[in-house]
Amino acid sequence: MIVVAFEGIDGSGKSSICQEALRTLTRRGILCDAPTSDKERPIRKAYGELLRDKRTFPNTQTSLYLGSADFLSAYSRTLRSSVEVSLFERFSYSVIADSIALGCPEEVWGFHLKQFPVPDLIVFLDVRPSTALARRQFECSEAEAGGPFFLKQGEELANGFLRYQSAVREAFLDLLPPQRTLRIEEGVSISDANEQVVHEIVQLIQEDGNDGTN
Repeated sequence: MIVVAFEGIDGSGKSSICQEALRTLTRRGILCDAPTSDKERPIRKAYGELLRDKRTFPNTQTSLYLGSADFLSAYSRTLRSSVEVSLFERFSYSVIADSIALGCPEEVWGFHLKQFPVPDLIVFLDVRPSTALARRQFECSEAEAGGPFFLKQGEELANGFLRYQSAVREAFLDLLPPQRTLRIEEGVSISDANEQVVHEIVQLIQEDGNDGTN
């Protein structure tokens, strides 16, 4: 099975390109999935509910534990499936990058990072925070701006978004293994990005098949 992770800051286009790749691969007869529903990701659903209320907003380490548990649960489900390709819109690197941006100690996030496998392909949507915010018409949630533990007193969410997502982007650039990362810069259309992604995945499938026959 080929595991593909779509990573990038909030508003970078992960969902759009992941779903477009899923549709293209399915049309080509490749059995694949993208575990994103609440039924497939119950921990993610519970985590999202905590983020909606300041009274229950988790601190950095709690967020790290919940995020790690969500992805490990989703990954274990994938291993039990019969798909050829599994597409993850956000993978372990998102959890770790968020934690780094929030000031989590390296000995803590480093331990969690070691618990995850390295995907066969990482699609990194490298978009500037200012571009991502403009795509959202300059609106964002408190969580996307770093949450109450990151925001300065009285700071506008838009400014918090720019600061927080800049820190997340820098963490991605340090974390992602270059030999497995397909970097797609802003300005590339969804159709062109999809073409690049599908080409890389098909190549991986072919290589995986050749390895299995040797």
